[in-house]
Formats: sequence, structure tokens, C-alpha cells
Amino acid sequence: MAKIDLSGLADQIKDGYSFSTDAKGNVVGNHAVTPVANGKTVSYAAGKNLTVAQNIDNATGEHTYTYALSND
Repeated sequence: MAKIDLSGLADQIKDGYSFSTDAKGNVVGNHAVTPVANGKTVSYAAGKNLTVAQNIDNATGEHTYTYALSND
């Protein structure tokens, strides 16, 4: 009977994860590429009189978040 040791698999998956954020366009204040920890969520919020649209390209997996003035 063959034995397979998968004890290090979880660490390899966790350590291989990489995700960063940055601000582009009309940026207010300072910005920098910032890593996001595994299992954490990044939220995009539209402030007063703004909207935010989430577009995901199914072919490439690219995510784009576009802010605009609201119609109010």
C-alpha cells in the first residue's frame, strides 16, 4: 500500500496565495500597493453622490470597479 504525505499541502496553498490592491485614477491622499491577507475581504464603497459598478471579465477574470457621479 502506498502512502502519500499531504501534511505540507495546506501551507503550500496558503503561502502561494498573493493578492494586492492599489488606487488608480483621481486618487485622494496617499496610496500604495497593499497586500491583502488570505481569507480577508476587500470592499469598495461609493461615497456621497457616487456610484460604483463592478465588472468582471469572464474570459480573463479581470475585475474592474468604476466610480461615477450619481444621478441625484
